[in-house]
Amino acid sequence: MQGFSALPSSGVWKLNARPDTAMALVEIACLPPANKHNLLAALAKALQLPADFGMNWDAAWDCLNDPHWMVQRGFTLALSEAMPVDADALSTFLDIFSEACDAWRDQGQNLLLAVITTREDLSCIQTLANYPGA
Repeated sequence: MQGFSALPSSGVWKLNARPDTAMALVEIACLPPANKHNLLAALAKALQLPADFGMNWDAAWDCLNDPHWMVQRGFTLALSEAMPVDADALSTFLDIFSEACDAWRDQGQNLLLAVITTREDLSCIQTLANYPGA
């Protein structure tokens, strides 16, 4: 797999393995199961959000669209074959991240989420584009 030489276009990409890159990609380390609570908790930790983060989808959207919180702009989310996943929660998480990527792109900036998995059993994963350099 090729590494990223620069941050690719904004978006949510699927990769089969973590890229070999010198670029700092912050891991959104979701504990199993990948449900709403665990996804939001992992995002809050990755973004170093304050303790009063609302732990809801609206608060996550607000933070992803606020440059104050977005020191890093490259993130990974790994989903193993064995990890139980709440498909609705993951789909919402990916939609929110995708909307944020689009908003950053419209401002001439990049935001990236690389979903690292070989899973094909979730429709929200099947609809992700594969990173073209992978």
